[in-house]
Amino acid sequence: MKPASLIFTAALAASMASSNAVAADSKTSAVYVAVDLGRSTVSSKVVEESGDVVSSLAIGYALNRLVSVEAYASSLSFRLLDGLVGDHNYYPSSHVGLAVVGYAPLADQWRLFARLGAGRTTMHADMVNGSSYSRSDATLGAGLAYDMTNSWSVRLSATRYLQSKATTALLGLEYRF
Repeated sequence: MKPASLIFTAALAASMASSNAVAADSKTSAVYVAVDLGRSTVSSKVVEESGDVVSSLAIGYALNRLVSVEAYASSLSFRLLDGLVGDHNYYPSSHVGLAVVGYAPLADQWRLFARLGAGRTTMHADMVNGSSYSRSDATLGAGLAYDMTNSWSVRLSATRYLQSKATTALLGLEYRF
């Protein structure tokens, strides 16, 4: 079974297990959007890169207080003039996927979370090598969120892209509608 199918199956099972989908707070809906900014590190056989500015956008649905599903898109690198100065490698430039997010409430407004996802990572070619390609990539992540209000949260997270060997550290905002 493909990783994306496993994620979808897990999300569907979690949805069916919860008798009704409720938001973490009754004053907000179960739908949320998150925007994150941070840095990435890539360490593989062909490329060693760190410090690229990255961004991520996620749209999620809280199945209950403890489980959400997300569709997300992440940039993994902003290398613009690659290949002009002797660097002739492919490197991960973006990722689009689905994830299941589990939450562990802490004191008051604090939450720990873990993310398991699957999607497609685009491997960008430098200007010399030619065309880019994409491949399946599983993701693992963890983070800490602080609920400032019923609708707004600040979150700090790290995500590992297993196949492409990229890691991101992100700080962002989450808004629950």
